Amino acid sequence: MANSHRRSLIVNTISKYWWVGRTLYDENSENPWKLLEYFKSDYSTRTLILLSSSYANNHKIIKKTIESLINLERKIGRNLTRREYRDSLSYI
Repeated sequence: MANSHRRSLIVNTISKYWWVGRTLYDENSENPWKLLEYFKSDYSTRTLILLSSSYANNHKIIKKTIESLINLERKIGRNLTRREYRDSLSYI
């Protein structure tokens, strides 16, 4: 999928909800929607930054990336700021 097409999917509100749900749904999990909980705070920014990445088409990489961010936030005891979030994604 071309980057411009994928970006249009995540900028449009309804498309964004579908795309995020499709990407994060984990049929092998006891709670298949658990990764969506990470996006409770700052949904628009987090999804735009994360799903605009070139690796966003790889569901395994996205899921592990989010799990890593969840673990980081647990470790530091707070939500990442937008800057920390971007920097963390760059590092991961």
